[in-house]
Amino acid sequence: MCLLFRQPPYPTNNSCIMVRFISDSRRAPVESNAPLLIIGAGVPRAATSSMQAAFEQLGFKPCLHMAEIIPHPVREQLMLDAMREKDKARRQKLLRKLVSGYESICDLPVVYFTPDLMDMFPDVKIVLNGRPSSEAWAASALESLGFFFTPWFKWTGLLWKTDRLWYALNMESFKWVKENYNSDEIFTPKLYDAYYDQVRAEVRKRGKEFLEFKAEDGWEPLCKFLGKEIPDGPFPRLNEKKTFAIVKWIIITRGLLAWAALLFTIWIIWRIGVSLMLRHMPSFFEMGKSKSKKELAPEPVSPISDHAAPTTRPGTSGTENLLMTTRKQASEQYSKAQRAENAYRTRKKATLARANYNETKAHWRDCFSHLKKGIKGVFSVLRAVPYLIGEKRENRRRVAETKKREKNLELKKKLEESLANADLEAGENGKETAAE
Repeated sequence: MCLLFRQPPYPTNNSCIMVRFISDSRRAPVESNAPLLIIGAGVPRAATSSMQAAFEQLGFKPCLHMAEIIPHPVREQLMLDAMREKDKARRQKLLRKLVSGYESICDLPVVYFTPDLMDMFPDVKIVLNGRPSSEAWAASALESLGFFFTPWFKWTGLLWKTDRLWYALNMESFKWVKENYNSDEIFTPKLYDAYYDQVRAEVRKRGKEFLEFKAEDGWEPLCKFLGKEIPDGPFPRLNEKKTFAIVKWIIITRGLLAWAALLFTIWIIWRIGVSLMLRHMPSFFEMGKSKSKKELAPEPVSPISDHAAPTTRPGTSGTENLLMTTRKQASEQYSKAQRAENAYRTRKKATLARANYNETKAHWRDCFSHLKKGIKGVFSVLRAVPYLIGEKRENRRRVAETKKREKNLELKKKLEESLANADLEAGENGKETAAE
């Protein structure tokens, strides 16, 4: 039923609905030395999600799909390291860690490493799932996956680690295609045919049997090849074209929100910093000026110089001696008052500076507190997006079921009326026949 969300046949977490390729509610399998049993070696957009559901329904679970790698940075980095590793032994060691605990695998993890996986697990069975034609695959893949190879995806998701690693994986895909198929384009019919021819050659070189399979073939050939009974119900048909449309929308939305939050934070910090600087700049300038005046102020000169002429003995009235003493005391009092005034101004400016510092500190504390709440709010909104989408889909489903029920009731009513009219006409015809 589900194209966009992780619902059956995929395992679910009852507390939430997860968007494939964005979130993953499945628990990571316990690492083990158990061998890989099934490889779905087809390219993406070749019914790989249907193959994952089919493998797990047949008991080969869990099945590793690219949708279980993209939401996890650790797995993305592990796959990226394996793609970049040229030494076969080290590359297979990384692959063993990536597939540990899985019984089957399909989609992109296989495409790059099919020969390695066949060498690592000699008894593995190969299912080569494909599309009816290479042209159909190229058109579908370009429409669904082309966005994730563009600079727009790179810069939109730059602030999200999973998106950065996803883009890095896509760039490594270009290198891999260039090295193995000498092609500068990925989504072309020629590359599709070349890849499938190479896989067939690698399988035959190892003396293995493989199944050429298309989703249209249904359960019978797949179950016969894998030695399983045909399960009840139709073969899973999961088309992720709509999934990728939703994934694009979510990635663009959350990327733009992240950039907006970053730029808003920078703007707030700059605005507060400039405001505080302009607000307190006059105070600091005044403190500097008062300090300069204090340093440059000349020492008060005593009215009596050391080189002054020796004083003469005062007269009998003592007037000359009294005048000299009064001037000296006045000069000392003036100097003392000036020092006291300077000390008072210094204390006042220091008190003002401390108050400004404490106020600035409080403003910065409030700024970071609001910023933290704002970022938490942004992430809360992003986490709520799957719920909003799920609610919208559920409402649409209920409306559709209501309309369908009303339509069925209307059809039933019309059918009953038609039957009643038919019975009435039949009764009248019977009476006419009897009368004749």
